[in-house]
Amino acid sequence: MLYEANNIKWDTNGVEANLPTSLSIEVPDHITDGIEVEDYISDDISDQTGWCHKGFDLSPEIEED
Repeated sequence: MLYEANNIKWDTNGVEANLPTSLSIEVPDHITDGIEVEDYISDDISDQTGWCHKGFDLSPEIEED
């Protein structure tokens, strides 16, 4: 499923960096648990940019079971 991570809050430790405020992330179909989806997206944000983040919003929102 394709998610849009929006309003990404970056942890740059005061370093000036030109980082995106949103990223599109494709989560593999076998990852269905809400916490696993969020963890996958969190890791992918850092993997794509090389930077840590302090949080983000998702669209669509993760459905709770």
